[in-house]
Amino acid sequence: MLTHRGVPRTHFMLPCRMQLWQCAHRANHLFFSHHVCTNKFDIEYSCLVARCDVGKTGGFGTCQQCVAGTYQPTMTVHTPCQDCPVGSYCPTGSETPTPCDAGTFSSATKLISAAQCQSCAAGTYCPSGSSNATICSAGSYCPNATASLACTQGTYNSHSGQVSESACVTCPAGMFCPANSAVTLSCPENTYSNAGSGSIEQCLNCSFGTSSSVGSPYCSLSCMFSELCYNSRLTNGSQHRWRDSGRLRCHC
Repeated sequence: MLTHRGVPRTHFMLPCRMQLWQCAHRANHLFFSHHVCTNKFDIEYSCLVARCDVGKTGGFGTCQQCVAGTYQPTMTVHTPCQDCPVGSYCPTGSETPTPCDAGTFSSATKLISAAQCQSCAAGTYCPSGSSNATICSAGSYCPNATASLACTQGTYNSHSGQVSESACVTCPAGMFCPANSAVTLSCPENTYSNAGSGSIEQCLNCSFGTSSSVGSPYCSLSCMFSELCYNSRLTNGSQHRWRDSGRLRCHC
């Protein structure tokens, strides 16, 4: 009788039809993955469970669920379950790690339940699956420890670890503050801005005959228009001309 690797050909007639079964020698569990057995109950060569399903470990007909704190993402043969990584937990029989909820974190491995994930402190935030708490940066605030929210355009916050939107204060005149600003930005020379400006486009050009320095809240009358100014002698004896007209001020 024709044989294959010493196995009678009559033993390679019918496939092992179930997904996890393969043809194996009963005594030594050597597998013939590209061949077929006569049937599942052959005396010498038989269809056996070669691989364990996801969430399990073992093989050759004996599979056990992964213990709590471990997981198994693939069908395997005698491959140990993997330790649950940081930022997650793994109940018994886990196929994949389950992320810690937003607002909590885990810096330890092999957690078995969500109750072992730690709560984030005030002034920090933890997205789902966090391995540590992140401090809320300047320019933002964290009201519920689940996410960092940016200060809106026209406001800024120079301090980290803030929990309330009230920490974002109005951008002063002469400056502008895009969203998420930790510092104020100065309007360019010969422009000015109103309080609460959120972009450089809100820095307004000085009108004809006026000028300003960088970050100025108003434009001043230029000294070339001295006829608009009048004399005022200061106590130190120096001669100045000035005119105060709302936002326009002249120092000559």
